[in-house]
Amino acid sequence: MPRVREVDGHTCVMDYSSPRITAEYYECGLPLTFDQYNRCAFNCPYCFSAFFAVGHSVSSAAVKGVTSSEGIKNLSKYRNAVRSVDPERVKRYWLEAETRRWAYTDLMIVNLIRRRTPVHWGGLCDPFDPFERRFKVGLELLHFFRALDWPVLFSTKGTLMTESPWSDAMAGGNFRFQFSITTLDPAKAKVNDSGVVTPQARLDAMRFVTGEMGCGAVLRLRPIVPGMISPEECCELIRLAHAAGASGVSTEFFCLEQRGLENRAKYERMSAAVGFDIYEYYRRESPGQSGYLRLNRRVKAEYFVPMAAEAARLGMRFSVSDMHFKELGTVSGCCGAYWDDEGGQTRDGHAGVFVNRGTITYAHILGKRNGVVHWAEVAETLGWADVPLTGNGNIQGLMSDGIKRAQHRYQTLTEALRSQWNDPNSGKSPYRYGGGRLYPDGLDEGGDVVYRYRSDDEMAAGFPMTADEPEDEPSCGSACAAGAAPEPEVVPASALVRSRR
Repeated sequence: MPRVREVDGHTCVMDYSSPRITAEYYECGLPLTFDQYNRCAFNCPYCFSAFFAVGHSVSSAAVKGVTSSEGIKNLSKYRNAVRSVDPERVKRYWLEAETRRWAYTDLMIVNLIRRRTPVHWGGLCDPFDPFERRFKVGLELLHFFRALDWPVLFSTKGTLMTESPWSDAMAGGNFRFQFSITTLDPAKAKVNDSGVVTPQARLDAMRFVTGEMGCGAVLRLRPIVPGMISPEECCELIRLAHAAGASGVSTEFFCLEQRGLENRAKYERMSAAVGFDIYEYYRRESPGQSGYLRLNRRVKAEYFVPMAAEAARLGMRFSVSDMHFKELGTVSGCCGAYWDDEGGQTRDGHAGVFVNRGTITYAHILGKRNGVVHWAEVAETLGWADVPLTGNGNIQGLMSDGIKRAQHRYQTLTEALRSQWNDPNSGKSPYRYGGGRLYPDGLDEGGDVVYRYRSDDEMAAGFPMTADEPEDEPSCGSACAAGAAPEPEVVPASALVRSRR
């Protein structure tokens, strides 16, 4: 029977499971993600987690009619009922990491803790939303992490951290905050960030945490929604964040989820704010895609290229959490929160941290730096993932259905990542997920695919996929020069076999 917390007639059942391994395991430098609640009170229309809530909803009337703790427990599998973690259960991961015999379902989490991996707090809900103000489950854990001097990165658009007792618990601690700001226009922000304070108030909170609280901050300029913010406004926002104490920028474009009628209604409100049909715009500018729509490289280049230049001018870390233009990043992770050398030394009186580099993100950084990248270079930090996938059904995309479970049943997560690496046609390979910036160029002595980096000129002119392929691939002209390379084509297996010979 889970514990229950009741505050002013509101009930929270403490049976939510977190921390977990992020579903973006193949591109994330901080795969230890955490939420203290199962849903977010802000309910922003662009939020990628909204689709998950739609599929598991019950009517609000049904939930309001439930008053007993037992009744709420029975409904707790639905996102409409507020659930939280049990702080005592969460603490055991840290307190017993070295002494307890852990099951496979928890071992990857514990392996990351043993390496001193920062907790990325705020994967599916905001750590400082109205639910936290009411139930204060997160506050209890803040005291715990502060006592351990544990590194924590918050993804938020709230300002609750500037208020007591939260600010008292965190001041001077090993905490960094990613403040999400998607537009400087207060009117558009009311549509894009429903239930959230103004962009200026978030910049003020950023200044407070880097000043009075003595913590770190990052501008989370994501998701970028065309029409909500222009490239020039993005650069202006970077300058304002730098003035408020931010040391890094993390960015990506909005991806439009076509499925779900509730999502369509949200897109209509967004369309009214920008003056054009967001849904039709994404359908037009996301050729060859369905379901989850990502824009093409040409559109993104108009934003990412000047943003990266502005961040470099200001000496800020720059990270792209998008399938395109990861090579513009200056650090291995896609969150922009830690420098690459922070694992090997102490900073600001705190011990170093572990950042996972077994990712597509790091592959693009290495590829740009060295011209070529090998699996062995990327796999150096993947010791935490040498755990059988059996029982780890929560790793989305690997164990999500019967076919996937059969495919990966006897693999470790490291082996599954290696399989994706060695299948250039996989949607999660460095080739396809990066939009063709890295292309397969034969096999190394270990039988793993070698990826070679395409320069800007090569992306503009079109480039053969292997040395054996013809070089008369059609060019896409000025659009490619702006970053709009064509979608990667299927790589013939024979090309890799010839290279091996």
